[in-house]
Amino acid sequence: MDSPYQSDVRSLAERAAEADGVAVDIVMGTYNGAAFLQEQIHSLLAQTHTHWRLLVRDDGSSDNTDDLLRAATESDSRIRLVSDGLGNLGFSRNFLHLLSLTTAPYVMFCDQDDVWLPRKIELTLKEMVRVEARHSCRPTLVHCDSIVADTDLIVLRDRFVGAKGRRRGLSGMLFANCVQGATSMINASLRESVLCMEPVLPYDFHCGLIASAIGQRQYIDQALMLYRQHSRNTIGAGMNGESSRRGKVSETLQLAINAASPVIETVRSFGKEISPQTAKEMDDFVELLSGGNRLRRLFIALRRRYAFYRRRDQLNLLLYICGIQNV
Repeated sequence: MDSPYQSDVRSLAERAAEADGVAVDIVMGTYNGAAFLQEQIHSLLAQTHTHWRLLVRDDGSSDNTDDLLRAATESDSRIRLVSDGLGNLGFSRNFLHLLSLTTAPYVMFCDQDDVWLPRKIELTLKEMVRVEARHSCRPTLVHCDSIVADTDLIVLRDRFVGAKGRRRGLSGMLFANCVQGATSMINASLRESVLCMEPVLPYDFHCGLIASAIGQRQYIDQALMLYRQHSRNTIGAGMNGESSRRGKVSETLQLAINAASPVIETVRSFGKEISPQTAKEMDDFVELLSGGNRLRRLFIALRRRYAFYRRRDQLNLLLYICGIQNV
């Protein structure tokens, strides 16, 4: 599995030596984020766990984001600006490039416009260490929930992910990505697996899928950050799938069906690292979407208890299998 990031992947021993004892590297990709960037950085500085380093790379902003970042690096030595002349990489590639530069045992992803609650690093790291101890440091991702807020950080919804995050294994990922990148921490083992291949999915889905397939994905059922909604959100929390037309599946289910091929490609690329349980889940997923026996497909849909973005998506899937709705 060749990857453009492979040259940045070095031995864990080298990484540990270079980390200078820093427990957590935080990576932040910025792009025209001047309006909210300072609030986010202030929330990092207010964390109860202080043993971290922030690697931040601007992706070609036209506002004064770069000036704010340079001022931040001068005010705190833990903040380091990455200048590499690579130009605009795009949202996911910017984060993955930053990930390839990390050296700490654990890495967290950070968006420019959110606000972290003070114990976010502390509680996530505590859960990560607990999970690693139980599972021999296998590739692990720990993620939490977030509070949905407006531009002025007024709460719109108490939870963003909610119960979807509790679903275990691939069944919790295939029809609804419950892993929000900005809530996630990965360990060094998962970092190596993530960087060993060219991603074909958004970076958070990429990380969550690999963790679920060959390691562990652990959900903290608690909101540890404010997820700010504004006109420039790359994705946002407004996806509701309510605009589907008669005879068509909802937009959120259509997104999942359209992503099926890269999902299958990503998981199966790990070959023997995949457990028999994961292999069976993937076989069922393939049959569910393209098998010829509708009764068997309906049985899989009901037995697997997949997580969905919206409750109506479960009904839409059953109608899709029966040929009543199409994409």
